[in-house]
Amino acid sequence: MQKNCDLVIIGGGFRTSTFLASSPELFKHHIVVIEKRNELGPGAFGEYNVTTSSSGASLLKEIVYKGPFEQLNQHPQVRMVAQCEKPVQAETLALALKEIGHVIYDTLGGASNVILHSSVRRIEMDSASSSVTILLDDNKRIRANHVLLATGRCERAHPELEAWRDKVWLSSKIIRSAARLALKEELVRIQACPIVIAGCSHSAMSALSLLLAATDELAVDCKGYKRPPITILQRSPARLMYDNVAEAGSGQVPGREQIFNRSRDVCPVTGIVFRDSGLRHGSKELYIKLFNGQVDNTRVVRVSKLEDASGLLDAAGLIVQSLGYHGAAPDIFMAGKLFRSADSDKRLNADPNGAAVVGGVNFENLSVLRAEPTPKEYRDHSVYGSGLYKRLALRLEQRITGARVNGDAGR
Repeated sequence: MQKNCDLVIIGGGFRTSTFLASSPELFKHHIVVIEKRNELGPGAFGEYNVTTSSSGASLLKEIVYKGPFEQLNQHPQVRMVAQCEKPVQAETLALALKEIGHVIYDTLGGASNVILHSSVRRIEMDSASSSVTILLDDNKRIRANHVLLATGRCERAHPELEAWRDKVWLSSKIIRSAARLALKEELVRIQACPIVIAGCSHSAMSALSLLLAATDELAVDCKGYKRPPITILQRSPARLMYDNVAEAGSGQVPGREQIFNRSRDVCPVTGIVFRDSGLRHGSKELYIKLFNGQVDNTRVVRVSKLEDASGLLDAAGLIVQSLGYHGAAPDIFMAGKLFRSADSDKRLNADPNGAAVVGGVNFENLSVLRAEPTPKEYRDHSVYGSGLYKRLALRLEQRITGARVNGDAGR
């Protein structure tokens, strides 16, 4: 069976739900959303046992409370997050996103246009027409005028840690609520063996926070248990976010962090220092405590590359990998040939309007919604994300309308 539509959105988590809630005018088109989980909205946030790295208000700032979303303006779960100027628990954000997802599900017509519990095997770009074919894991096909990738990010096994793979846990596993018991069991199993965290990012600080909490619980529950030594491997100086240059000037500490460069590290719109790349909120506070020696039996060690710490890695009972994320996407075929595999290192980047740029090639009928971490050339500049949802909505409107005029797939 082949289903025809105007737009297919692959992924139904945070990005999809907040994007559609920002552009209710798109619902006049025939949209199909494919989500691997059992509901739209929360994505993986409902599985995380951490606090968000951004404020609740900034996470839901794009919502337009008009049309089908007007009902959310007074919804307690949504308001709680949308009005919070501080980070929120991931589970709290998930509850708000779930309500947004319910509205999207109903507005799209339910199960006829929202495909849950399903993954996309491949995307087939047809060079002879402007249409795209999506092949699902059950071999069903969907033909669309346009595809929007909102597939999120994933951690991959880092090649530099291959020699120690049998004792490596990804940070994304550590922060999941479902892994809490397994983590405590692993800590009991390794006893006093050292723990090494490879990386010093937000995810590293989140993992460290949960490790500290787990060892504290074990110290209470298990007689004689003591926290094993924890080492954080830091490959480059930390960036700590500051609200403005004046605050950075009075707060930065040489040796603790990278000293900012006005022309490179200050957002030209907000004036914030290390806006995107900097540790902030709880992660910043924890890192400063580490630097000041205020976290028991825990230290930061600078290394140029991970192999420089091979002795520490050899001795470790547990290694936590926190070395960054990659955009996740299915195989992409062009004219019948594999152009980008799901495990490719080619970045799923996009231009300022959301048009996909993969391996240096621009795609007219494929868009990407912030799947990759912020590109280095845009880092710490709010211009990159500012207005993206509006520009992307305009791009989709133009592409769908143009395809219809040309007689391609539609409602």
